[in-house]
Amino acid sequence: MQRRHSVRHLFWRSGVAVVSQAMMFTGLYPLVPHAWRALAHREYGARPIRGALAEWGISAALSAARPAGFFRLPGARTKGPRPIILLHGYAMNRANFLPLAYRLARAGLGPVFGFEYWTLGRIVAASRQLGWFVDEVRAQTGAAEVDLVGHSMGGVVARYYVTLAGGDGAVKNLVTLGSPPHRRRSTPG
Repeated sequence: MQRRHSVRHLFWRSGVAVVSQAMMFTGLYPLVPHAWRALAHREYGARPIRGALAEWGISAALSAARPAGFFRLPGARTKGPRPIILLHGYAMNRANFLPLAYRLARAGLGPVFGFEYWTLGRIVAASRQLGWFVDEVRAQTGAAEVDLVGHSMGGVVARYYVTLAGGDGAVKNLVTLGSPPHRRRSTPG
């Protein structure tokens, strides 16, 4: 059900993934941003260190699970009230949603699908691809509407699709996790 990508597209996505993985496993992310923030706010002690180490452990575990993103998410065959489409954040893939997909399936929700998009591309292009994917999911499942769950940049893509790209009639619920709550608008001056 996932669209095929060009070799050039896959090359660039692989490059982003390699850099992201290297940053996660070496600790450049999230330890460096945590240290920078602690120094800037003069926060010293065990609390910032514990937070940074916990985030590093979670990030490393999710990075190690990245290859699982090539497979279906848990809950792909669940018969729930509506299909749920999960949208990953910047430089991630649908493997980041393995724990959530498992929980949704255990709760009887779904079927659960992961939407892949190129995070170095434009939001408009990703929302257009999301529209095609939503249409495919609806056709495959016979559902009139879907639910969208987007993390970080995935929430921005989902919100653009629902509000500006015609997805409001195809989406029942939109949930964003860690996404900017609104976009900036310039006001006439």
